[in-house]
Amino acid sequence: MPAHRYRSLGVTDKEVALKVAKEFKREFEAEKAGVLLPKPLREAAHKALVEHLEESLADLKRRGKTGRRGKGLVQIRNRLQRLVNECGWNALNAITPDSFVR
Repeated sequence: MPAHRYRSLGVTDKEVALKVAKEFKREFEAEKAGVLLPKPLREAAHKALVEHLEESLADLKRRGKTGRRGKGLVQIRNRLQRLVNECGWNALNAITPDSFVR
């Protein structure tokens, strides 16, 4: 078994450990088969869109991609916030082609 498939279950009861391990294995195999999206993508889909926006803007700022005197970053923030507000999106899974149409 590859090392990435091992992880601490954080329990001491054998019965609980077997149940947690079985669930972990089921999820791992479903991801490998393409039935489930990887866990980070599933979690990101339900995360608030504003949080994604702020993280993205912080990353641009950290990398020095703020445009002239920071105006580019302000413009990106304003445009994306307006789009999110007017389309009524609150999470990534709310963004669909139909949600762009008024």
